[in-house]
Amino acid sequence: MAQTAPRQPVPLQSAAPNSNSGLIRSGAALVWSSLGARRLLAWTLEISLLVGSVALPWSLGEAVRQKTTTPGVPMAPGVVLAQDAIARTLGLPKPSRQVQVPPLTNLLWFSALGLPLIWVGSQIYWLATVGKTLPKHWLGLQVVARSGGAPGPSRIARRELERWGLPLLLAYGVWQGSGAFPQLNLLGSLALLGLTAEGATLLLNRSGRAWHDILSDTQVISTRGVYIPVRYRLSA
Repeated sequence: MAQTAPRQPVPLQSAAPNSNSGLIRSGAALVWSSLGARRLLAWTLEISLLVGSVALPWSLGEAVRQKTTTPGVPMAPGVVLAQDAIARTLGLPKPSRQVQVPPLTNLLWFSALGLPLIWVGSQIYWLATVGKTLPKHWLGLQVVARSGGAPGPSRIARRELERWGLPLLLAYGVWQGSGAFPQLNLLGSLALLGLTAEGATLLLNRSGRAWHDILSDTQVISTRGVYIPVRYRLSA
């Protein structure tokens, strides 16, 4: 009678899950790495567009003021009030009064006050209704409520206050109380550090949620490519 070789045990249950788990962990790392990079880029674009909405019309207005020979008009009251408020807040010397400025300068400087408000208001509205800002839309990102659907106005207001307001307020308080006042470069450094540190909290948990997402019960997801749910588990 022919003898058969003894069967060798094959550790299927241990080998297969470990291999698959490794593949999934590697895939998840790639997805989250891409998602994190896009979130950082979207954050940078949001700041850049906000700063540009102020700096561009203001610098154009100043260039017009210096080079034009057009008869001047009284400076807009809103611009005067904004200059005084900014000088007091940042410890700057009291701005010299430009009693008469060219009409185009007046328009551009007033735009430097209105455009940021329009930009911020529109982005918050889109976040509340569809979960996207313009940069997030470009980069395939969306903010959603953990319970499902669009975040809604109250949740987005809380999220953005925690994301931007608290780090900036903390930076300003440290700047005022630490003796760094009125060095604007230190204020800028503290603000950037605070915003970066708050955003980097997404690295502290497997779900990739920063503190402002945890506190507002929201999640940033990818709307294109492969998205691996956080709670995905292999079946036994």
